[in-house]
Amino acid sequence: MASARKRGSRWTGLYRDSSGKQKSAGSFSTKEEALARAQVAELDANPPATEVVYARERRGKVTVAGYAPGWLDDQELLEANSVEIARSALKRIVPHLGGMARDEVSPDDVRRMLAALKRSGLSDGTVSRTLDVARQLLPRAATDGVRYRIKERRRMTIATREQAAVIAASIDARYSLLVRTAFTTGARWGELIALRGLDVEERGAGYVLKIRRTVEEVGTTVTERGYGKSARSTRDISVPEALALELMAYGTC
Repeated sequence: MASARKRGSRWTGLYRDSSGKQKSAGSFSTKEEALARAQVAELDANPPATEVVYARERRGKVTVAGYAPGWLDDQELLEANSVEIARSALKRIVPHLGGMARDEVSPDDVRRMLAALKRSGLSDGTVSRTLDVARQLLPRAATDGVRYRIKERRRMTIATREQAAVIAASIDARYSLLVRTAFTTGARWGELIALRGLDVEERGAGYVLKIRRTVEEVGTTVTERGYGKSARSTRDISVPEALALELMAYGTC
C-alpha cells in the first residue's frame, strides 16, 4: 500500500512494485503530495486486472462469445469430464474468435487460432482437443478442411513382468490387492476403485470380473457412474481363481 515518510523537511512517497519491492515515488514538500504521487506510481506498477467483454451480437448476428454459453449448457447431458473439456476449450477459443459472428468464422480463422495456441506453448493434445470442441461449436468453419497433426503422440509405458513383480513385492500391503488386480486385468483406475466383491462371478471352469461401473474425477469432484452407455453395460475380464477368490472375500457390498 502506498505511503509517505518524512525525511528531514521533505516527504518521500513510497509504493510497492509488481514484485512487492518497495520503491520511492520521489521527494515532495507535503505529505499529501507525496502520498498522491505514490498512489499513482503503485497503480501504474500494478494495473488492475481487466476482463474482456465480448459483444453478444455483431451486425445483428450472434457472436461466438454470445453463442458459447448456451451451447455449453446444452452439453450438460454429457459426462462430467466431457463438459469440463468443453468448458476449458472455450476459454481458449473465445479470446481468439469470441468477437466474430459465429456464421462468419472461416476455416482460416480457425487455423490461425490453432497456430497461435501452439505458439503459446500448449501441447499438441490440448490444441487437438480445442479443435474437437471448435468442430462442434463452429461446424461449418472447423470441418471445412481444418486439420491439426499431432507430431508425436505420447506413448503409454507398460510395465514388464519383471517390473510388475518388483512393484507388487514392494507395495504397501494395503494396496497389494489393488496393484495385483491392475496388473492382471489391465483395468483402468476408475474401474478398479469402483469394484465390488459381487462383481466377480464363477463362469464355467473359471472366474470373470465384470466391470459394471467406473469412478470419474473432475477437479476435486468424484462421481460414480455406470460403465457404458446403458445400465446393463459391462466388460468381462477373465481372472485367475486365486485372485477371484481374494476379490470375492474382499467385499460383498
